[in-house]
Amino acid sequence: MEPLNPQNAQIEITPEFYQLLKQYTGSNDPLEDPNFDVAAYLNEKFPDFKSLDNINSLIEKFEKEIGELDEEIDGLMCERATYNDELKNYMQELNNDVGKIIQLISNIKQNTDTNETTVKLICNDIKNLDNARNNITVTISSLTKLIMLITGIEKLETFVKEKQYKEAANAIAASNDIMEYFKEYRHVTQVNSLYQKKDALCNSLLNTICDELKNDIGLLPANSDRLYDACLAINAIGDRAIGEIKTWFTQYKLAPYEQKFDPKIENAIEFKDTEQRFDWIKKALKEYDKIYDEVFPPSWGFKSQLCQEFCRITKLQLNEILMMNVEGVKNIEVEILVKVLNTTISFEKSLNEYLISEYPINEADKKNNNFLDMNVIEEIQSKYAEKKIRPPNRKDPNTKPRYRLFRVIGIISESFEPYMNSYVTNEEKKIKDIIINAMLESGLVEKLVNMLISCPTSLPDPDKVNMNSALCLLNMLQFDVVQDLMSMIKDSYSALFSVLRMKNDELLVQFLVSLMTLLVQPTIADVCVANGFLVELPTLIIHQNVVVQSNAQKIIVSLLKSLTNKTALRNQTLLSSLQRISGTSPAEAVRSTAIRLLAILNSL
Repeated sequence: MEPLNPQNAQIEITPEFYQLLKQYTGSNDPLEDPNFDVAAYLNEKFPDFKSLDNINSLIEKFEKEIGELDEEIDGLMCERATYNDELKNYMQELNNDVGKIIQLISNIKQNTDTNETTVKLICNDIKNLDNARNNITVTISSLTKLIMLITGIEKLETFVKEKQYKEAANAIAASNDIMEYFKEYRHVTQVNSLYQKKDALCNSLLNTICDELKNDIGLLPANSDRLYDACLAINAIGDRAIGEIKTWFTQYKLAPYEQKFDPKIENAIEFKDTEQRFDWIKKALKEYDKIYDEVFPPSWGFKSQLCQEFCRITKLQLNEILMMNVEGVKNIEVEILVKVLNTTISFEKSLNEYLISEYPINEADKKNNNFLDMNVIEEIQSKYAEKKIRPPNRKDPNTKPRYRLFRVIGIISESFEPYMNSYVTNEEKKIKDIIINAMLESGLVEKLVNMLISCPTSLPDPDKVNMNSALCLLNMLQFDVVQDLMSMIKDSYSALFSVLRMKNDELLVQFLVSLMTLLVQPTIADVCVANGFLVELPTLIIHQNVVVQSNAQKIIVSLLKSLTNKTALRNQTLLSSLQRISGTSPAEAVRSTAIRLLAILNSL
């Protein structure tokens, strides 16, 4: 590409640029017009030959203007050259300044990174200092609590030695709160030693209080204030101490009862006087309300524990008496047994209501109650609304009960269940006597026998009448009048067999299966053998027109069950009938079953 020559280069001036230049300079010189017309300009200057006389002056004027323009151009060129040098210097300075700015920005960025690191370090230092402050605060708090714990245990030691129970209770309660804080530090030797020392002091205090209770319990209510303070100390020690006191007190109160009502002692209280046991515990509860209620906090549940242990002892002793009755050592009449049972059930109900009325049920118990319907609870507690109000100085130290109600209903009466056979037998005998007397007085047996022997043929289904009559008589065999009825029924069964041999009826299968079931009873089996009924059964079985194969299987199974009674096997006629069936029965299933029966008979 040819380089551009500045001397040959032509600058194209646009009309828009010319208008701007004209407005800037304010010149109206036609020579500056980009559309300059030379011919028109000359014609304007020399319109005729006479005007040519001024051509020299015009040329001089143009030369002068050209000279001035050249001088002006030279001046502008010099100025441009000077301006270029200045511009170069300015650009150099500008580049230097830009470099400095870039360097400054780089320094600022570097300083920013450095400051960020510094800020992070400062924040970490602040965080570490904050942790240190918290650790120091926790340490100071821990040391303060440790000093309080040490001081409290030292005071507790003094209170235990001087038997100041109320102050000891407060010291134990305060120590328990502080020790809850040090639970995570029990692995520390010094902290663990404080735990051990406190436990040793509590055990010593518990033993002291137990000894004092055992020695001074009989002095109540004179020393009730001191024993109440002792109970406050026991309550502060915890559930283990409460349980130990409850166990001792329960044994202390129930030892006379257990000895007085022991069934093995001489002149023991009779079973019929069981109500005296319940009177004893009622009297003991009244005595508790009068003497011990202001000493032992109700939230401990002493009454509940006392009643539960009373029920346990009573259940064992009554069970022992009932066992003697079974073994024949004692003879308890059924009426007395039922009376004592009803008395026991009534006592359980009243005791259950009493204990519920004593149990302080809060809102949480009402939502999560599992032992009674809340309507029942509210009804019971409204029944016992008037309760004894405790004095202000005997306030219960607990807001919630520290025991659970036990199941009262059935706790004693359930021991009667295994020994009610005599009652059931007696009731069954009464019912049978009523039924038998009704049958004999109404002449029902004779009517059934007569209907069975001579059923009117004019009836729509005389065979079905015979079958139903036979089933009625068969049910009568289950009562204790077999010997009286059998003489009347013998002819009836003979007539019945004659009818049934000619029929293939499902009622026949029902009758035979029912008769086989009765044969397991020795009395009925003996009567059936004596009257020849057992011999008739194999004869019915082998008759094809009587029983189809599936029904024969039912009868054979029932007969197998009846053969468990050896009394029924003494009849040799049955053996000969079975031998004949095993050899002559046209039904293979019946024949094989008879063979099995003979094998069983021979093995017995």
